[in-house]
Amino acid sequence: MPAFSSFMLATAALTGIAGTTASIMQGNRAAGQQDQALAAQQTGAAQAKADAKETRTQNQMEINKANQKKPDVRAILADKRKTGNDSTLLTGTTGIDPNALNLGSMAALGQ
Repeated sequence: MPAFSSFMLATAALTGIAGTTASIMQGNRAAGQQDQALAAQQTGAAQAKADAKETRTQNQMEINKANQKKPDVRAILADKRKTGNDSTLLTGTTGIDPNALNLGSMAALGQ
């Protein structure tokens, strides 16, 4: 019977090793699946963040479009009628007197 018990011990040891190996492989598969799930979750979160940013940008553009500043054309035309000034120049319709630009000498610069 000692041969039989050695055989039983060897069989039990092999069964234990096989069970441990199967557990390790199953654990590795589960870890791989968790990594894949985490990667998918991170990708989804990044996409959701990008979508939220795009939505905020679109909303801000809509708000800006709705609140555009518009010139008061009536006030501009009324001011032009009061002053009689139809010029868009800063100096007015008469311009600047060339004598006002004279710095005191008619000589060329540096002479």
